[in-house]
Parts: sequence; structure tokens; C-alpha cells
Amino acid sequence: MSDGKGRKTRSVAELMQHEHEWIDRGLTLLLSSQPGIRRSGHEVLCVLRDHMALEESRLFPVFESAGYAAPVQLMLLEHEKIRQHIEDISALLVAGDISGLEHETRLLAIRLGEHNGKEEAIFYDRLEAILDEGSRRHLLHHFFGKNQQWEQ
Repeated sequence: MSDGKGRKTRSVAELMQHEHEWIDRGLTLLLSSQPGIRRSGHEVLCVLRDHMALEESRLFPVFESAGYAAPVQLMLLEHEKIRQHIEDISALLVAGDISGLEHETRLLAIRLGEHNGKEEAIFYDRLEAILDEGSRRHLLHHFFGKNQQWEQ
């Protein structure tokens, strides 16, 4: 499969999971003792926000229509808790509270690990079979349009 520019594409599920892994690695930047690197970690929080918004706008409605309303509701509740961590971390970054930042970042990493495990098992394993073509194209454009890291 090609993205039209000669690059080999991966499945949407693989791309979504890869972004989970990239976010997990990026959270470690927030734990750096160097302020400049910590600021780069803030960018990871923006990617996490965008990732959740993409799931909520493109994935969850498709799964809800396919009979997965209860798991979708659980993921939405967890997204709200994750957003609260992001807000707390952002405030700690502004305040320069390194101890609080480290603690809250570790809590977010734990929550994301649990959340992503469920999401990948419930949704990503079924994604290619359930995803409609319009959503699939939108998601692939999302990844190839903004993240050159997906090139092979």
C-alpha cells in the first residue's frame, strides 16, 4: 500500500499504536533535569491531546455504531482523566515545580499504560475490519500530512 508519494503505508492501527509508543517515550522528556528538554516534553502533551481528539472524532463513533458503546464510554471517561493530568502537568511546568512535575508525569505514564493497553486490545485489533473508508483515509492523511516519522 502506498500513500501516493511513493512511501509505503502501514495500517491505521499500526500507526495509532506507533503514536502511543512515541508519546510514551516523549513523556520521559518531562523528567529531564534540563529545562529546554522539559519544554520539548510539553510538545508531547500537545500530540497526546491531538491523538485523543482524533480517536474521539474518527475512531470512537465508528466503534459505537458497530456495537462497542460501553468500551467507547470507558475510553472517553479515561480521556477526561488523562486531560486532567495534562492540565496539571502544564501548570506545574509553568510554575517550575519539578518535584510535582515528576510525580504527575509518572502518574500520567501509569494511566496511559493502562489505558493504551485496553484501547489497543479492544479497538486497534479490530480497527481495519470496522473502519469505514472515509475515516481510514482521514487517519492516514493525519499521519502522513504532519508526521514525516512514518516514512519507511
